[in-house]
Amino acid sequence: MPVARSVEPHELDRAGEVGFIAFGGTLEEWQQAHHQHVDAFGPEKVLVVEHEGTVVSSMFIIPEGMHLGDSVVPSAAVGGVATVPEARRLGCAAAMMHETVRRMRADGVATSAMWPFSFSYYRKFGWEAGGEIRVLRIPRDTEFRVEALGSAAPAGPGDLDDIARVWDSTAPHHRCATQRVTSNWEWHLKADQFGGAREDRAGFVYRENGAVLGYLFYTVPELKEGEEVRPVEIQELRAISHQAQVGLLRALMGHVDRETFEVGVSVADPLRSLAVNPRAIETFLHANFGFRVIDPGQIFPTMRTDAAQAPVNITVDDVLLGPRSWRLAFAGGGVEAEEVPTEGDTRCTIQTFSQIASGLLKPLSAASAGLLTGPANAVAALEAATAHWNLPYRSGLERG
Repeated sequence: MPVARSVEPHELDRAGEVGFIAFGGTLEEWQQAHHQHVDAFGPEKVLVVEHEGTVVSSMFIIPEGMHLGDSVVPSAAVGGVATVPEARRLGCAAAMMHETVRRMRADGVATSAMWPFSFSYYRKFGWEAGGEIRVLRIPRDTEFRVEALGSAAPAGPGDLDDIARVWDSTAPHHRCATQRVTSNWEWHLKADQFGGAREDRAGFVYRENGAVLGYLFYTVPELKEGEEVRPVEIQELRAISHQAQVGLLRALMGHVDRETFEVGVSVADPLRSLAVNPRAIETFLHANFGFRVIDPGQIFPTMRTDAAQAPVNITVDDVLLGPRSWRLAFAGGGVEAEEVPTEGDTRCTIQTFSQIASGLLKPLSAASAGLLTGPANAVAALEAATAHWNLPYRSGLERG
């Protein structure tokens, strides 16, 4: 099996070239991204595989925090997993994924997210579909039952702090949203997102009584000869009120000359129902992101129960790291988790535990599907302890 290792400084341009060959874009952007990533996080967060004296595979490990409702855990996104065509099917990507999980566990990471090209491929390494997303295709002439009391204007660099505050206030309402720090925002909002530097990519902020209550960022797909006109892509729409949501949409529709606008929202978001004619909005349900728990021991303490219950002995089978077992004590309130050497009578794979941890799959549903085995009282205890876990959602603007 090929060996994955940290990139060497003199290999950064080649690592960027591998990403460019695999994904397109521009060579300059890929090479710049690799240099910037090493400057920000160190060479151990760019992995490469060398074959016959040349780097043929590369990828990023992106440190971040992750909101799991009212808890935040250390996390790391996975991005840019690339192999040049002539070196595919040699196990290069597999070597990098094995090494990634090993490093994440050594670094104390609890969870990991990605945007996989194939859920079945990354399932082999423990990642699973972590959430669902509703994609709304909204016609320009859509009327809403909600009136926006404030006004929206193009976003500028001076709005960054207010945009970050909106994100910080809304992110805890969804599981698996990133805890964004300055480096996240610097990556998300490059200079060309602001001030009309590019006609195809920009943003709006919504103000009411002087306060910023929402923002959106969008891209206008290029018109290509012979292709059907594609909708404007709203990469991220975050708002503290429905009035702000609607105000931002109306501002964008009045600014960009396209007939449809597409936005991905949480399955719990009621935006479609606010339309006068909801049926006019086409709606698609998609798997949203790939998700993996690296350390279940950091997830159990985020559980809680209102009443005391019998303890649960659970084993989680990790396809790469092997099985680990815990005794969970439910005394009412927080859950105490103690790792134990003996296997428990309740059991699941890391893929199933990851879906439970993301909030996509409930323990009772997992048990009914045969994905979680154990005594009925243990499954019921886990169901009660995760009842407060909200639905998962990651914006299309997230890294990984």
